[in-house]
Amino acid sequence: MLYRMKTDRAFPTPQQVLTADKELAKAYVAERVGREHTVPTLAILRTPEEVHNFDYPEVCVIKATHSSGKFYIRYKGDPIDPAMIASWLDDDFYMRSREAQYRPLERKIIVEPLVFNREDPEDFRFFCFKGKVRAILHEPNHSKDLARFYTRRWEPLDCSLGMPVLNSTRPAPDCLEPLLRDVERLARDFYFVRIDVFCRRDEYVFGELTHIHGNASEQFHPAEAEQEMSRLMFQGASAENLTHASRPAHAPRSSRPGFKTRLRNVLFHLLPASGFGDWLAGTLKFVWTQGRLPRDQMLFNDVLYRIKTDGTLRDALRKRTTDKVEAKSYIAQLAGQQHVVPTLAVLNTADEIRSFDFPPICVVKPAHSSQHVILRTGGEEIDREEIVGWLDEDYYRISREANYQGLPPRIIVETLIFGQTEPTDYKIFCHRGEPRMIQCDLDRQTRHTRQLFDTAWNRLPFSLCYEGTDQDHPCPANLDALLDLAGRLAQPFEFVRVDLYTDGTAILVGEITHCHGSASEAFIPRSAEQQASRLIFGAKRP
Repeated sequence: MLYRMKTDRAFPTPQQVLTADKELAKAYVAERVGREHTVPTLAILRTPEEVHNFDYPEVCVIKATHSSGKFYIRYKGDPIDPAMIASWLDDDFYMRSREAQYRPLERKIIVEPLVFNREDPEDFRFFCFKGKVRAILHEPNHSKDLARFYTRRWEPLDCSLGMPVLNSTRPAPDCLEPLLRDVERLARDFYFVRIDVFCRRDEYVFGELTHIHGNASEQFHPAEAEQEMSRLMFQGASAENLTHASRPAHAPRSSRPGFKTRLRNVLFHLLPASGFGDWLAGTLKFVWTQGRLPRDQMLFNDVLYRIKTDGTLRDALRKRTTDKVEAKSYIAQLAGQQHVVPTLAVLNTADEIRSFDFPPICVVKPAHSSQHVILRTGGEEIDREEIVGWLDEDYYRISREANYQGLPPRIIVETLIFGQTEPTDYKIFCHRGEPRMIQCDLDRQTRHTRQLFDTAWNRLPFSLCYEGTDQDHPCPANLDALLDLAGRLAQPFEFVRVDLYTDGTAILVGEITHCHGSASEAFIPRSAEQQASRLIFGAKRP
């Protein structure tokens, strides 16, 4: 998304140029929310002579209005280097960053007092899309380079951007409600903007308005958080509706993947659609994500790697149960129709999608692909053209999981499982038809954590991909029935994951997954992969 903004011919707008200037941005803030929420200006210096001759206060902040990263904090009469400051007037930040909003700016030095008389005030960065606050990055102390994202309701998220995640959480600022109101007043003129704020109890002043955060180059911590944060920031999804792979019906298309993901996708597309191409792509991805070469041993990800690369996924039954339409006949045949999520429609063409009367409450997803789901919960408008676009997606080329190769492109419309937007999901790993380990995901909309259990519902002391949690997750009343159903569906396969939903009585089958995480998820800690592998692939239960 940021890359597209940066390279779009329509960027920047006059308002983006104006607010990129640190002096003019204050006038913009004062006009919309009041001068009391701006940092006072002590001086504007336009020439080297003014820089050298100015009598700097003993406590102040000095920075370039036309650039980024050029600032100096003077505290208690620290020495000043006027030559260094004067050199900032020669800095062409546009040539260094290629962010066009800086190109026409007048070169100036601004001198300000310390915000709240603190050398390191708490920094709150509000990420806004289409005039609404979508996420808040809180950095309590700049010297420690640690931060954490929060939702607009101040629900903590287990991720950060450009710096490691702060382990602890902080209470919301006292002024959060009026602050959100004023931030959105400033954001309404922009498609996407980051607005920086400094707070002290019920006081707040605005820092900068940033239009291309991190020059579209900063990495999320952890890296896998980028996809979910992109949904939260750019797709209009509120925290209540945000899940690992679902979003509301009215949300626009997903943001552009990161550079590494795009590079990998291009490479996977260039490799031949053959067993050799699948092997090479799978090996490269394994090394990238696991940090080692695959080995011929019964470790969780090594087993998945072999399933992915040795032709196993080309098995006709694995391909049939990957197709979300065909899988239902398999489930009905082995377990009964009562365990099948009802189908409302199967749409095969763009014309059918454009003309179909989608029910006000339904789930829409491609039968031939993965990671696309739209939840419609109250008759929201549906982006039919996005759904049409799913017909063109070849998920095999993206994932190199051969069970997706050749599946007919079509869209399936289903009822909402148990009438819930996020029903409890039990992912049961089965080896040779026997359930061995259960995965439960918690709080996907706020702090996505994961718990793993053995089949006696003993919590395991490790997690997979997402951090574990001490939060109590009660054993389902019908655990034995869940395990029995998973085992029956898994019987034909050496290793498979069966996803089930239950309300405590009824059980519905979500999906049958043949290559969990595409053999790329890491255990936390990594050393736990040995213990999990013994549990899954060891001797059968007595």
